Amino acid sequence: ISVTVSQAQESITEAQSVLQNVDKLVEDNAELVHESIRKMSEIDFEGLNESIDSLRAIVEPLAGLFGRGR
Repeated sequence: ISVTVSQAQESITEAQSVLQNVDKLVEDNAELVHESIRKMSEIDFEGLNESIDSLRAIVEPLAGLFGRGR
C-alpha cells in the first residue's frame, strides 16, 4: 500500500508540474496574442490601401511600356 501511495503522490506532483507549465504557456501566449492584436489595431488600413492604389497607378503604365500591361 505504501508503494501505491508513493506512486500516487509522485503522479500528483508530476501532474501539478505539467499543469503549471501549461498555465505558464497559456499566460505567455495570451500576452503575445494581446500584443499582436494591439499592433494590428494600430495599422492604418485605409492609408495602406490608398498607398497601394497610388503605387498601382504608377506601376500599371510602366508595365504597359514593357508589354506587361493588362
